[in-house]
Amino acid sequence: MNNMLVRALSGAVYVALIAGCCLAGEYFFATLIVLLAALGITELTRLLSAGTDYRASVGVRVLDILAPALLIIAMFLTRFSFGAGCVVFGLLYVTLRMCAAVADKHAGQLHGVLTSFAAMAYVAFPLFMLSTAYTLAWRPVALVLGMFVFIWMNDTFAYLTGRFLGKHKMCQRLSPKKTIEGFWGGFLFCVGAGALWGYWFDGVADRLWMWMLYAALCSLAGTVGDLFESLIKRSVGVKDSGNIIPGHGGILDRIDSVLAAAPLALIFAFIIQ
Repeated sequence: MNNMLVRALSGAVYVALIAGCCLAGEYFFATLIVLLAALGITELTRLLSAGTDYRASVGVRVLDILAPALLIIAMFLTRFSFGAGCVVFGLLYVTLRMCAAVADKHAGQLHGVLTSFAAMAYVAFPLFMLSTAYTLAWRPVALVLGMFVFIWMNDTFAYLTGRFLGKHKMCQRLSPKKTIEGFWGGFLFCVGAGALWGYWFDGVADRLWMWMLYAALCSLAGTVGDLFESLIKRSVGVKDSGNIIPGHGGILDRIDSVLAAAPLALIFAFIIQ
């Protein structure tokens, strides 16, 4: 099958899954976030451990996946304070992870602990912020699904603009195909999408600027998130973070922009009321 067709079909399935879970309600969205966290953490720890002597034990892998999953599920079930949740989770996880490192006699435990902490900071924490935004937002579908839509619009039109008009490289060291023209094309279409999205879901003309600002910041954060993941991959010498999505690579290749934009969703959950 043609690679472009495979990429289009798998991309359509991914978009449908994200949109469907956002629209279906909290339990479906919580399940989606737990799944993304588990896959993302697994990919990142594998990337950061490539070429080292460290191999995570089964117990550590379970802890790294189970801990954020329980935190996210608890958020949806109990609606506890975001700050309190972070403190409790941080203390418990750090303590358990250090105990696991001390008990393991294999080499590379310091690297393993730092890798686990990096996975929590880079993958688990932003996804926890996104799940919190979903529980706090006045219109969770508009806010959270909107973030995904803005990122998809930014990626799509940055690609199209760059392909047909791109002449000046944006960051060739990390992403040779990105151009300045593509960046501005994605940004402007994303802001326009923010205006249409805000009018459709909100309908208050005086508030459209907030949705346009939200979209603009998602565009900027998404671009930075994509470049940062490229930095990780180039640092360890791989093209894709994994191969779970045919034609697209790993799950981190799909949610790198989401991880960077997730804090914005939590901030705007308080602003757009």
